[in-house]
Formats: sequence, C-alpha cells, structure tokens
Amino acid sequence: EALQEALPPLVELCQAVRRAIDFAEAIKMSIRMIDSK
Repeated sequence: EALQEALPPLVELCQAVRRAIDFAEAIKMSIRMIDSK
C-alpha cells in the first residue's frame, strides 16, 4: 500500500528527470550548431 502511494510522485520525478535530460541534450545540440558556423 505504501508503495502504491509513493508511485505517482516517483513517476512524476522520473518524467521530470527525463524531460530535463532531453532539454539539456537539445541545448548541447544548439550550442554545437552555433559553434560550427
């Protein structure tokens, strides 16, 4: 029961982390594109 209660925040946290990683990757890509000019 405690695990089921803890699950939604954990899922949200994982999604937030994944979003942050995707965001960081996008920033790295754009920096690379700017540098290559």
